[in-house]
Amino acid sequence: PLNGGSSGVGRARALLVGARAETALMAEAHRLYTAALTDTTAPLPVWIDLSAWHDGRSTLRSLTVAAMREPDARVRRMLGENRLALLLSRLDQLPNASRRQTIQDFLNDNPQLPVLIAAQDAPDIDLGIERVAVS
Repeated sequence: PLNGGSSGVGRARALLVGARAETALMAEAHRLYTAALTDTTAPLPVWIDLSAWHDGRSTLRSLTVAAMREPDARVRRMLGENRLALLLSRLDQLPNASRRQTIQDFLNDNPQLPVLIAAQDAPDIDLGIERVAVS
């Protein structure tokens, strides 16, 4: 789903929905990782399991910092330079709508950042990005 650019990765976003959404997200993570090994301009994939988001004070950026195990300033810079591709798994496991709104706000604040989100079942979730059925 992420395509274009010299590395094959563009500024696309999608919500993958269906029984194979996680599998499709893993395949995209592998493709992005392989591209980043050979192309220094390709964004680095960052996998974030949203079902582990239990702390009400955490932000998507702080989850990205934790996933990367890098200093906050470096992650903030990489986000600002669109050097990351966020792969968010298990959106449907988020316990409440306010966290979904936090994701929506993050997407709005980082409009050029490549983001793929996976959910097995998400009939009522609208993040304002393309929905792709994966079965």
